[in-house]
Amino acid sequence: MPLSLKGNPARHLATLAGLITGIVMIQKVQLPKLAARIPDSVKETSTEKRLYRWIKNGRISHETHFLPSIQPLLSAVANTPLMLVIDGSTVGRNCLALMVCLVSKQRALPIAWTVTKGKKGHIPEPMHVQLVQEVQKLFPENARVVLLEDGEFDGTNLRTTLAKAGRRYFLRTYKSPLLIWQGHEFSFNDVTDCVAQGDRFYRPNALFTRKRCEPIQATTWWRQDCQEPIHPVANLSSIDDACRYYTQRFKIETFFSDQKGRGFHFHKSHISDPKRISRLLIAACLAYHWVVHLGVPAIKNQKRMPSLHSSHGTL
Repeated sequence: MPLSLKGNPARHLATLAGLITGIVMIQKVQLPKLAARIPDSVKETSTEKRLYRWIKNGRISHETHFLPSIQPLLSAVANTPLMLVIDGSTVGRNCLALMVCLVSKQRALPIAWTVTKGKKGHIPEPMHVQLVQEVQKLFPENARVVLLEDGEFDGTNLRTTLAKAGRRYFLRTYKSPLLIWQGHEFSFNDVTDCVAQGDRFYRPNALFTRKRCEPIQATTWWRQDCQEPIHPVANLSSIDDACRYYTQRFKIETFFSDQKGRGFHFHKSHISDPKRISRLLIAACLAYHWVVHLGVPAIKNQKRMPSLHSSHGTL
């Protein structure tokens, strides 16, 4: 943003910068604790009120306060093969966040999300479809995108949305949906007992459910490091490529752990309003991008970064 920025936008940006700095410094997102550590000339209680006003402000949004900061990243990778991972996790008090991350250099970098009320469990497919449609706008139509999903859906809406947009996908489903292959009907449940650990069973150009959506690769895959098979469907031409891509899905778990117990402790926030949680995620995700940005050259130069809890108090 220009240096001449004044008024409310400038204050909003300053508050966001304070949130990001505080989150990195103390590795927590609880606003009272952040207010105690954010450098400011005003009283701590006033700083805390300013943070709460920012979280409650309806003009603070993903589009206005997050996307401008990561747009250089999105522009840099737009012409390369893109691997996106979508998954959900508990955040705040009784809320679930559905996140889309870009896999880059062994990290899952958050680029979009939506938050809803709920405890542990699967997030409804319509929310996945809506979020994916929003993410589509971030990349050119000709971008080479593969979406990895672990939602275990019976429905076809997400697959149809991706197929119409020309996107590739590898999506986990349940073992019960009906499949049709060369005129024969079967379900993943029918073939599960035929697959040994370390093996996979697949049928190319199968039709998913009686709606007979676009042909897919129907796979039952029992990885060596898993306790039971999974049942993904894909529209990639190579099942080997599809399975190799799917192993990248687990990088989002590293992101979630960095946002939670191993990092910013987002799950301990007492905020229960989904919109406010979504705004707090703006600061937490930008803090994550910042730490990764600092860490890449440190690793490249074989330098150890100082502890976030060191006596210096900052990176």
